Amino acid sequence: ARFGEGPQMVVGKLLRLCGHGEHDDASYVAPELKDSNLGRDCLEVGIQQVVENGVATPDEVDLWKREAAEEVQEAVANAQTDPGPDPYQDDWQAFSSKGINS
Repeated sequence: ARFGEGPQMVVGKLLRLCGHGEHDDASYVAPELKDSNLGRDCLEVGIQQVVENGVATPDEVDLWKREAAEEVQEAVANAQTDPGPDPYQDDWQAFSSKGINS
């Protein structure tokens, strides 16, 4: 979306595949919903498509996962030592709506 190119909004329909926290087993989500297209793990679907379309091999995907995990650990370590954000300087907003349908 930078420089006015590309999508300005991405609409995703998915189901949180776990509860709100480690204490929450999400047993309140109906099995039918978990088994529907909304319940598919979008990361696994994407990985499958990347491999099936010859964009990457399973070994390359595994390497990406390891590299991503390392980057996340580094980011967490940095975030834990950085000062917190100034709430008076942030101006972003999140948007969510049940009314967006495809």
